Amino acid sequence: MKENRTRPSLFTHNFLLNGLVNSMLIESAEHVLELMENGEIGPGVTYNTMIKGYCQEGKTQKTF
Repeated sequence: MKENRTRPSLFTHNFLLNGLVNSMLIESAEHVLELMENGEIGPGVTYNTMIKGYCQEGKTQKTF
């Protein structure tokens, strides 16, 4: 998307995060979330997806 100068939407980020979390690639999902937080698109309801991933990994403390 960057090569085509296309900015991903919040929906695109959420879709990517959900796929990463469902694949148990939590560290990659954290990286995407960090990029969202530092970019123009705020994470909004994206935190729900991360909470789900942390719970699946047994990292309930990170949910707070």
